[in-house]
Amino acid sequence: GRGLCGGRVHPSRLTPTSVGRPPGAILPAMDTTPTGLCATCAHQRTVRSGRGSTFSLCERGLVDPAWPKYPRLPVLVCAGHEVQPPR
Repeated sequence: GRGLCGGRVHPSRLTPTSVGRPPGAILPAMDTTPTGLCATCAHQRTVRSGRGSTFSLCERGLVDPAWPKYPRLPVLVCAGHEVQPPR
């Protein structure tokens, strides 16, 4: 399948949530994957694809190319982090 290299996960596909998992392991859904600072950021929005995949969108990235639209998770340090006000 995609992302596999000789039965192993290709290094470009390794994330903090996949390291140490056996090849072919199913990763947890976005709602259980730690997002780090994004979980409390005013600029974060969760996006679901037509196929059911879930992504963390940084809305700063929509207006400023210096910010990634879809940062690698978990985000532990971010100069643009702003705490989301209580709803």
